[in-house]
Amino acid sequence: MPQTASVILDSQSVRASETVSKATRGWDGGKHINGRKRNMTCDHRGLVLLVMVTPADAQD
Repeated sequence: MPQTASVILDSQSVRASETVSKATRGWDGGKHINGRKRNMTCDHRGLVLLVMVTPADAQD
């Protein structure tokens, strides 16, 4: 019997300290934040499947 799978995708831009390497920071023009972006994938029960940290200028 097939089961339906669903996931929830979300991202959040957060400010990065000046001690964080410039290679891992980026400018999120929509939120005016210089920092990183946390990307999270959860299943329909809220269990975390994947977490990625990228520069804030990375596109979703």
